[in-house]
This record gives sequence, structure tokens and C-alpha cells, in this order.
Amino acid sequence: MKSLTVRQPYAYLAGVLRGDGWLNSSLCLRVADRDFAETFAATIRNGYGCTAKVNIDERGYFLVRRNSAGRFEHLRTLIPESSEARAAWLRGYFDSEGNAQLTPLPTQGDRSFGRRVSFADLGFATRWSTLKPSKGHIGTLPVHELALRGSKQQYARFAELISSSIARKRIALGQIAESYCEDMSSVRREMQARGVATRIARRNAGGTY
Repeated sequence: MKSLTVRQPYAYLAGVLRGDGWLNSSLCLRVADRDFAETFAATIRNGYGCTAKVNIDERGYFLVRRNSAGRFEHLRTLIPESSEARAAWLRGYFDSEGNAQLTPLPTQGDRSFGRRVSFADLGFATRWSTLKPSKGHIGTLPVHELALRGSKQQYARFAELISSSIARKRIALGQIAESYCEDMSSVRREMQARGVATRIARRNAGGTY
């Protein structure tokens, strides 16, 4: 599987460390997405000129582990300064902890969707909320969500500037932006026609008109 090239490797790795990655005697990542693991390993190789491989652990997860020898310590305190570095950092964090979802809402119309991209920065309009942990949540810390305030422009800009190293997330980001309909008048006509058809069906069935 082809990994994506990260132009700011240190910033990206520091972003991953804020999420699924960890650093002790080694720089490590254990995840279910192979493309994420491949990109993480390739970024280590490109950034430090050393080997880094993707293995499969005993549970079937993709594992990257590269001995530190002190070379990765600066990632703990790295603060991305440029817009490009901040975007790379956020991609690492989004790869680790982010979420992109496009959920059809058929009861509200054929072109109705629930859209969500969680974790955002770099001037995007966002909302912050505290979530109730799911039943499978491990740990005692509260769960917070930083999410984009929805608009086609917001989602398209996020997909362009941040994107993701994980194919399923890139696909979802593209689908979210593309799900918006430019011709709202046609949507309104469709919804009006749907409402008329529903009322006629109820009347014919003897229901309330």
C-alpha cells in the first residue's frame, strides 16, 4: 500500500504523538489502518533517514516501533510555527483521533445528510463540546470534541489543507463536500413534491389531510 508523502515530517509525527502514537525508548504507533501505519513509518524514514517498518502484532494491529536513542525527544515539545507545519501537525492528530462522517438522512429527503468532521484549527469555524463516553471507552478522562461548523467551503478547505493519510477518511472528506447541492431551488421543489405526494397518499388511505 502506497503511503502519502508528508512535507513537514516532524510536525506530522508530533501530531500523531498527541493521539495514537507514543514515545518511550522507541517511537511507536499501533493502529487498525495500514495506510496510517505506512505513512507514519515513511515519515520517520524521510524525516530522520533511518529505517522504520510496519509489522503486525499478536492482535492483528499494524505496529511501527523505531528505537529512539534520544533522536525523537524534540517531538514532545515541538510547536508548529508555519501554516504548513500546523497543517501537518493537525493531519497527524486527525489521522489519530479525527473523524469524518457523511450519514444519509432518508426521512428528510434524498439529498439530506448528517455531516461531521471532528478536530479542526487554522482559522476554521469550530464548536467545542464535551461528550458522554461510549460503553467501550477506556480511561477516566473526559471526552471532548472539536468539530467543524458545517458548510461546503469549510469541509472543502479542510480536505484541501489538512486531508488525511488514511484512505477511508480522505474519501469521507471528499464525499462530505460533494454532498452539498448548489441548486437549492431544485431541492425545495423536490421536497414540496414529496410533501404533496404524502398528503395525497394519506387522503387516499383515509388518513388526515
